[in-house]
Amino acid sequence: ETAMAELRAQAHDGSGWADLGEAYLKRGLLRQAEEAYNQTLTFPDGHARAQSGLGQIMLRRGGDFNTVVANFRAAIDEDPDYLFAYCHLAQAYLDRDMTDGEDYVVEALRRDPSFSLAWRILGDWYLSQEDDKNARNAYQKYLTLEPDDVEVATRLGRVLLRLKDYALIDRLIAPIQRAKPEAAELVPVVAIKNIRVNRYQEATRLFNRFLSQVDL
Repeated sequence: ETAMAELRAQAHDGSGWADLGEAYLKRGLLRQAEEAYNQTLTFPDGHARAQSGLGQIMLRRGGDFNTVVANFRAAIDEDPDYLFAYCHLAQAYLDRDMTDGEDYVVEALRRDPSFSLAWRILGDWYLSQEDDKNARNAYQKYLTLEPDDVEVATRLGRVLLRLKDYALIDRLIAPIQRAKPEAAELVPVVAIKNIRVNRYQEATRLFNRFLSQVDL
């Protein structure tokens, strides 16, 4: 494919090989990604990205957890401002219900409060712990940075329904739903809110739209 060929042709230094490794990783080509990241380590630059990438590969392969952690920590040691490493390490811990992961997300946000991935990971963690209030806060901050993420908007909408925070649904979720009429998953959130505040005509209209969008 043309994009991959261009990346291979541009891989003349650590950064170029790391770009190639990330492209392979996104496509699930773990062997090629591993080779690219190992090649990155032969250059003086790109080591943090390579170590983080190798950690992700080992996670996907179900490798030794301590080695995974060591890879991510090595990435942080190489570049303490490479925030993806904090987030990948946090996710590795949190996926095992190990609360140490929360500390790494918080540290990433301390270094850069606008790093959206960290807010999403934090929101997902709170959601998994049934902590709706903190999930609301994290997802709200995430969506101010990534307003096109319908999946997270849907998660937040369901949280807001449980919290009965209808004002925030009106302020944040409904505008996304109107801007993205193809996003069927957001329609029930807004429709249910309308039922609860006695706006039955609008709720009926939304449910009819939802039924026309889904395969029954």
